[in-house]
Amino acid sequence: MPLSTAIHALRQQSIVDEQMYALLDDLRVIGNRAAHGSAENEFSKEEALRYGKLTDDIIGQIRFLS
Repeated sequence: MPLSTAIHALRQQSIVDEQMYALLDDLRVIGNRAAHGSAENEFSKEEALRYGKLTDDIIGQIRFLS
């Protein structure tokens, strides 16, 4: 199952709220850009830092919910 489909299913079933859905989708988009970028469109340092911040935010949300 594609990650986008899984994230959408989690939201539809109210397993994650809108904020967590947005964080997960942002993480997916940035991860795809890193994995599928081209030489003309390099993955930037800012994007790498944003990816790290998003993962920290998601981990914080999961810990809060646990």
